Amino acid sequence: MTSWATLLSSTDSLSQDALLKLQAVAITTVGDLEFSLLSNSDELRLLVGEKELSSFYKTFSAGEDAQRVAMAISDKPPALGAVPPPEVQVLEKASEELFFATLDSLGPPPNDAQASESGGASARTVSCYDYMRPVRDQGDRGTCVAHAVSAVIESLEKSERGQGVDLSPQFLYWAAKHNDGHIDKPGTLIRVAVEQAVVQGVCEESNWRYQANVIPGNESHCPPHPGAVEKAAGRKADAVVQVDRNSSNAICELIDRSVPVAFSLPVYALWPHPAGKVPMPIPYAPLRGGHAMCAIGYRSDPTAPGGGFMTAKNSWGPDRADQHPLAPGYYDVPFEYIDKYGWEAATLRL
Repeated sequence: MTSWATLLSSTDSLSQDALLKLQAVAITTVGDLEFSLLSNSDELRLLVGEKELSSFYKTFSAGEDAQRVAMAISDKPPALGAVPPPEVQVLEKASEELFFATLDSLGPPPNDAQASESGGASARTVSCYDYMRPVRDQGDRGTCVAHAVSAVIESLEKSERGQGVDLSPQFLYWAAKHNDGHIDKPGTLIRVAVEQAVVQGVCEESNWRYQANVIPGNESHCPPHPGAVEKAAGRKADAVVQVDRNSSNAICELIDRSVPVAFSLPVYALWPHPAGKVPMPIPYAPLRGGHAMCAIGYRSDPTAPGGGFMTAKNSWGPDRADQHPLAPGYYDVPFEYIDKYGWEAATLRL
């Protein structure tokens, strides 16, 4: 029986050349292709050809999951909010050169045995998950950086101090926006947010609750609630720990020590997969913005770009990626995405 988890290599609907090209952008199952077509249709047709995709469509029709995701995308695309640092060269369209470098590094498309092995629970390292609070929803605002950094601090508070604190992404976003030089523009930098977690601290959610709706003309939702600044001053991180922005291996090494990492990437397509599987940027796809998440685990997969996937806590609520194998609202990002496209990565020391 064919399902959205069925491997494309077992369907006989695509040529070997098409299978390899799709594998290079982390599209290996029927569902991967269906969900990616929802937001990357033109680029995928350029990549593998209209004839190949027509053959796929003749064999498979969009299932209930794909229809549900299509409605969600058309209704309200998720908000982003990460800003690239000035030293990063931002590609306005995803690179064909980087795609072919990935393609040249891959082995054969995955088979059923490999899929079973790489998807098993024993292959997944999630040493920070037990310290995570529930997934939040940033709503319409470009506050992903504040959510990602707040998740880092909450996890460290729990793992190192045994304190289950619910921090205020609103306070951290306000602090970052008043120090990033662009107070009226949506989004901010990870480096600014982690610095403010050291300089000003972060108060608890009860001291300044997050509002998911944009207030026109007031990007940071200032002024702070009474007492929020004083409460934040009593909960400061000790130091920023910068992480190589293009090293998934460096992030994995920190996760092995139960240290989560905030990281940001350019986004060239929506990520509609209900299991939270993020595709690699498809050549010539236009830049939509930047997004930050909190890396909390990883899993090896020799058929994936870069050899595996980073598991990250996102801030789009549990209704998106509601079928992720770890928990609703989490996403899996190919190592290669971080290694070739990463904008920022950092964590904190308490």
